[in-house]
Amino acid sequence: MKEIGLPLLAENGRGLLMAHQPSGGHRHVHSTTAFTTGTPGKAVAFALPVPQATV
Repeated sequence: MKEIGLPLLAENGRGLLMAHQPSGGHRHVHSTTAFTTGTPGKAVAFALPVPQATV
């Protein structure tokens, strides 16, 4: 995994990196607002490859 300068036990900051690797870069971040509190946030969508069937 690529080093991004976070402490080893940091509890946040690696989410997009973790989604990027298995999706081959097919991911997108959407700005959003929490429905109940109105707090700004983000949502991440990513696509995972489908294994090819072997015959």
